[in-house]
Amino acid sequence: MHEPVQVGKAETRRSSSPLPWRGQTQPNPCRYYPPFPALPTTLVELELLLGGQSLDLAKIVSVIRRDPGFAAEVVRLARSYEDQRPLPLETCLIHLGTRTLRRAARMVPVWTQPLSEAEVWKLRWRLRRTRFVALAAETISMQLCDLSPETAYLAGLLHDLPALVCLSDTCSCSLKEIAPSRENWNLPDYLVQSMRWHRQPVQADPQHVQTVRRVAVAREWVNKLQISATDRPAALDQLIVENPLWQHLPNKMEVLQRLATKVEEWQHAYSG
Repeated sequence: MHEPVQVGKAETRRSSSPLPWRGQTQPNPCRYYPPFPALPTTLVELELLLGGQSLDLAKIVSVIRRDPGFAAEVVRLARSYEDQRPLPLETCLIHLGTRTLRRAARMVPVWTQPLSEAEVWKLRWRLRRTRFVALAAETISMQLCDLSPETAYLAGLLHDLPALVCLSDTCSCSLKEIAPSRENWNLPDYLVQSMRWHRQPVQADPQHVQTVRRVAVAREWVNKLQISATDRPAALDQLIVENPLWQHLPNKMEVLQRLATKVEEWQHAYSG
């Protein structure tokens, strides 16, 4: 990864664009360019990876892929306001360069422990589930070959970002008050649509319905597959009946069994 002479154009574009709240006295920071908190472990690992003389791009991508907040910040910095193409994280990092990435890692807000044990549990549960949904969406897309696995993964990873923003100590509003949009959050439409409509995919814009539906299906499957092995065959049969997506797939049971095995691997990997 090379050192850029200037900061990425996305960062310049973001600072020079007209602010949506200009003319208002007290803008709501959660509605307009909210800070996306990163996990402390992410920043520690990035500091080690970016501090060496040689950079391992694959390892850097692997670290960022596990953190919804920092991944969203990378996507937001790496794209221009007009660019709505789904960019892989690797491409985003190449656009940013090491200097801007180091700056982002130093300036991004960090998750601090909430006050109550209930909030700690809620944060851990949401982070774990959003990783599972991202991996499930990626796995399904790889099997069906109808959607970019990277696009499906990012949409799944960031689908619950508004709820995570609400849990941060920089936010003072409720989830109902947050309405992410391309103009307000400076994120691509397919990510914003997945955040807003993963519970009601039919409400999404036609060009993004497939991505939003993929996130919705992955979310449902992850919820149902996190059961005991004894109850799993009945759950898989129910999934096939309820989701027409799989009814015309010749090897649907094989794919679903593979997905169930993946969920077990993810549960073991993210047991902390």
